[in-house]
Amino acid sequence: MPVQTRSQTKANHKLLSLLPAEFQCGRENNEHCRELEQIYQEHPFLHHLGDTFKEMYLTVHCTASQPITLLHSQWKLMSLHDVIQHYTTKTKQNPQCQNIDFAFLYDGMGFYVVCSYCIQTNSFYYRHDGGGNAYDVEFNFNFSTHCVPSENQSFELAQWIQDVHQDKEIHMLNVVYA
Repeated sequence: MPVQTRSQTKANHKLLSLLPAEFQCGRENNEHCRELEQIYQEHPFLHHLGDTFKEMYLTVHCTASQPITLLHSQWKLMSLHDVIQHYTTKTKQNPQCQNIDFAFLYDGMGFYVVCSYCIQTNSFYYRHDGGGNAYDVEFNFNFSTHCVPSENQSFELAQWIQDVHQDKEIHMLNVVYA
């Protein structure tokens, strides 16, 4: 098992501090630990998100289908079930899809800002999604299956955690639009 660096431990602590108290169930439940390990074995792409997310999903027990609103923020953390479903749907459309969506922020009129992890660039980025009509939804979905963020659109996990802590408004985020 790899040793965590101080920055990874700090990121774990900051990410876990975003979770509402009622969802912080701890790691006492061995059954949940086994369930999470099985999910990660069945869906190896989840390992790309890193140990920080695995620890969070282990702590929060959010393998169910409901997203979790993060503290002091409008961001919603997707359930592990939804993360898997989104990725599976996108890879059916484009088997080369490299993006794992894990959190979203409502932008109004059916639009969302999604925080995604790009496997190809090993970084996170914000992307516009959804839409006010079927055309917008399909257009943004197709874009999400092919999007590879540029270096100036990408950032580390610590930046997303900071943006959530500060509850940055959408116009202050570096969002990738189709």
